[in-house]
Amino acid sequence: MNAHERMIAEAAINVGRCYTYEEIYDNVSQSTATSIDEVKHTLEHLAAEGILCKRCGPAHHVAKSGTSEYELVRGWFEKGDLWPK
Repeated sequence: MNAHERMIAEAAINVGRCYTYEEIYDNVSQSTATSIDEVKHTLEHLAAEGILCKRCGPAHHVAKSGTSEYELVRGWFEKGDLWPK
C-alpha cells in the first residue's frame, strides 16, 4: 500500500458508517481531493487484498408495512488482517 492508497483507506475508515458505500466514496473523494472513480477502485482493491474489510449492519427500523419490517443497512470500512503495521 503506497502513501496515496493509505490516505484514501484511512479517510474511508474515518468516515464511519454511512447508508451506502457510494456515500463513503463521495465523502472520501471530497476529503482527499481524489476522483470518486479512483477512490472506489482503490478501496475495492484494498478490500480484495485483505488490507481493508467491508462491513455492514442494520441501522434501525424505519417503517412497518403489514407484517414486514424494513431496515436500513449501514456500511463501513475497517482495517483488515493484512493492514500494514
